[in-house]
Amino acid sequence: MAPLSAAGGPAVDDIAQPGATTHFNLLQVMRGFAALWVVLFHVWTLQSIRTLYDALPPPWRELVFDDGRGGVAVFFVLSGFVIAHSLWGKRVDARYARTFAIRRSLRLDPAYWLSIPLALGATELIAMAHGEQFMWPATGTVIGHLLYLQELLALPQIQVVYWTLTYEVQFYLVTLLGGWLWCHARARSRRSAQAAWLLPAAFIVTAIASSLGDQQWMPRGVFLNYWFAFAAGALAYVAGWRRAGATPAVALALIAAIALWRAPGTFEVFNTPAMLTALGLFVAARAGWLTIGGGQRWLIGLGAISYSLYLVHLPILMLSGSVVRRVFGDGIVNDTGKVLAYLVLCLGGAMLFWRLVEAPTHRLAQRYGRARSRPTAPPAAI
Repeated sequence: MAPLSAAGGPAVDDIAQPGATTHFNLLQVMRGFAALWVVLFHVWTLQSIRTLYDALPPPWRELVFDDGRGGVAVFFVLSGFVIAHSLWGKRVDARYARTFAIRRSLRLDPAYWLSIPLALGATELIAMAHGEQFMWPATGTVIGHLLYLQELLALPQIQVVYWTLTYEVQFYLVTLLGGWLWCHARARSRRSAQAAWLLPAAFIVTAIASSLGDQQWMPRGVFLNYWFAFAAGALAYVAGWRRAGATPAVALALIAAIALWRAPGTFEVFNTPAMLTALGLFVAARAGWLTIGGGQRWLIGLGAISYSLYLVHLPILMLSGSVVRRVFGDGIVNDTGKVLAYLVLCLGGAMLFWRLVEAPTHRLAQRYGRARSRPTAPPAAI
């Protein structure tokens, strides 16, 4: 299992689905700050702000820098929430599954694939600057990354942040398969419709079992290690936004209680930020807070570029690290300047990458979804 210290990327699904008028602005804001949290963690790993880090009280330096690797937990929970929103009330047949897969591919693949040569180029430039020889990855390693199989196949990582995408893709596929089985069973006989309730039951039971683990209880690269975080996000949507009975709320509370209880024994920072995010989403959904904040354009914009920020911030940090250190020097004030400089460079690079790559493919995915979406009545309450 890849360590969470590699940090992860935000979920890359649309907050507002085709044909829907609901914009979950709070999720965009959370996504943006989670991405910044990951960036701050990697700023710390450069080991160029030691004076500032040592000057901060332990709780604050751990929260701001060390625990930033927990941003991946926030991303997984948000992903579960948004995918539940994507599938709720849809007739998941072969046509819908194809549309879903193509939209996810348009949102995920182009930016990810184009970031790979950027990461490799940055690594080669750093090696050249240090007089070292850069070893390009094997063809099989590149193909494995393109297909999101690098974790499952234990391939060398081209860039450490890519590992989370392998789990995101598995989450999507498994949830889509579950939605198809649910709709297929409900459309048949009364007996098969009754048996269909075994699917959400398995969803919850598996999430509970996953919450008892330590992110390494299954073989490397298997989504079950992180399923409880994704499931908690989905349950927060069903119980909070849809208010679909007591069962999802009880399941969410149980998963959160187990995961928080298990948190001290886990290897990485994951359980606590994941469960606090899920519970926060549940409360915010019940209180009607998910749609507020639309006027804060800079916060919404930060969330919009969060995927690009996730993909390109490490190459930017690698290339700018030595220059920023020489310009600012050492000291508390100097280190603060370094942090700000790193953030400006990463945000600027992410914004440029978003405009050139992600925004066009995002618009294409939205147009494709609007043309092919077929909403139906929502399923019965769980």
